Amino acid sequence: MRYGERVAGMLDRHPFETIVTLRLLPVGSSLLLNLFAGLSAVALLPFTAATLVGSLPQSIIFVLLGSGAQFGGWGRTLVAVVLFGVSGVMGYRLLKRITRNQQTELS
Repeated sequence: MRYGERVAGMLDRHPFETIVTLRLLPVGSSLLLNLFAGLSAVALLPFTAATLVGSLPQSIIFVLLGSGAQFGGWGRTLVAVVLFGVSGVMGYRLLKRITRNQQTELS
C-alpha cells in the first residue's frame, strides 16, 4: 500500500486522531495534509478541531523561540526546544498507534 493510500485510509477511519498526529510531527507538509483531508472528505468540525489541537503546541514553540532569541532569553529557548522534542515524540507515538490499529482492523 502506498503512502497516500495509507494516509487517506487513516483519515477515513480516524480523522481527528490522524490530523492531530500529523500536525504534532515536527516535519511534514501542512499543504499535503490539507489536500489529503479535502480529498478524503473529512468533515469540517473534526478537521478544524484537530488542526487547532495539533497546531497549538507548535505555535507556542515558535513564539517561545522567537521571544528567546533576544539577548538573555536562554530559558525560553530551552523550553521551546524541549517542547519541540516532546511534540515530535507525541506525534510519533500517536502515528505508531494509529498505524498499528489500522493494521489490526485490516487483519
